Amino acid sequence: LMSARTSIGPDIRNVEVTLKRAVVRFDVYNEKPDTYDIVSVSIWNAAAHTPVWEGTAVKREHVERFYGVITEHVDPSDPESQMKDVVGGLYSFENFIDRSALDDKVTTCLILGIQPRENSGIANPGIVTYYRVNINSQDGGSQNLYRNHVYKLKVQDVLGPGAVDERDAWTMNKNNLLYNVNVW
Repeated sequence: LMSARTSIGPDIRNVEVTLKRAVVRFDVYNEKPDTYDIVSVSIWNAAAHTPVWEGTAVKREHVERFYGVITEHVDPSDPESQMKDVVGGLYSFENFIDRSALDDKVTTCLILGIQPRENSGIANPGIVTYYRVNINSQDGGSQNLYRNHVYKLKVQDVLGPGAVDERDAWTMNKNNLLYNVNVW
């Protein structure tokens, strides 16, 4: 869904509009592909709907687990190859939260399934654990996800254990990932 707004005067013959997508896109990049694989990414606490016209006030309802994707190997014929980054496959609606918390049920977040690679020297290679990442402002106090924006999540390192499944990661109030989020 795309929309646009414009104002025209009585003497205007041509109307130019810039269409905006009504969704937010998330891209996920792994900066430690020799050590860890990101094997799945899912969106949680997504807004259930959005207005067609930007700036229209709406009471937001949220969906616990919106949907997710399984990543693929760079070389599908080689199961030891690195996993692809998730680019262009995750979308949700815009969301605005004043007081975001790591374990709340309204901040749109990503749940990442991460496993240590074989021969990486990390304990439990091949075992997937899950981590919650809130897509927040730098101070972590609010969330402002704007339509027609891309939020690039770069996972820099795993600092500690994750949860045994997505739901446990969703309710954890501690994050053991080092990451940053850039807006494009």
